[in-house]
Amino acid sequence: MKFFTRILHILLIALSFLSGMIKVLGVRIEYMKITHVGFDDWKITLFGVAQVLSALLLAIPRTMIIGAVAYSLTYVYVTWQYFTYDQSPKFLPILLCVLPLVLIFLKRKK
Repeated sequence: MKFFTRILHILLIALSFLSGMIKVLGVRIEYMKITHVGFDDWKITLFGVAQVLSALLLAIPRTMIIGAVAYSLTYVYVTWQYFTYDQSPKFLPILLCVLPLVLIFLKRKK
């Protein structure tokens, strides 16, 4: 179980950091995918900064829980946008919202 937890932790850090940097740097491919979901340019940049900060908080052991909660909360908003604009796949933002909470559960002190 520790192996799965470690892999999940590393994947969440990498996914959050890379996805956030794409949004912060303004790569047009990412903009084309999410502008039709109701995100303006400033929301995309703000969301990217939140993802990068979440990744940094996830990488530091003392702030891992704060980073996981921040990561999950950013995807609560994305999930709401997906349902509002009837986009698919709806399971992806829900999954990305739940995985950090699973990480907190797996890393809890016994």
